[in-house]
Amino acid sequence: MLPTAFRTFLRVLLPLATIAACGLGSIVPNARIDGWSVGEPIACVQSTPDCDVLIPLAIEGLGNRDPGHAPIVTTVLYNEGLYPNKQSELVEIFRSSAGVWVAVFQLADGSRRAIGVGNVLGDPMVFHEGPGRAP
Repeated sequence: MLPTAFRTFLRVLLPLATIAACGLGSIVPNARIDGWSVGEPIACVQSTPDCDVLIPLAIEGLGNRDPGHAPIVTTVLYNEGLYPNKQSELVEIFRSSAGVWVAVFQLADGSRRAIGVGNVLGDPMVFHEGPGRAP
């Protein structure tokens, strides 16, 4: 039989530790996944042209880049984060075209994948490799 104090610990603190552990799945700012720096999430709560077009495009792009990947559990669009420069300072990448967003996929096997998507001169495009991975 377990001591009363230990049973109280298990009954009170263990559930709190479990709740806190649920937050461990979040992405820290500027974390890199598949060469992409992940910034703040984009709210796709309401239907928007970017979310309605770019998420399906990202899903198709992931299938082309990583055929046979585990089933997708969730897909979230993020702003592109910051990248280290030669002095190891985190800086924004400036592009000559429109912005690029990062689609992050949580897969059924527990892994994460990322792919870039954006509207370049009005055309939706997929960018398979992030700047941290491209040659």
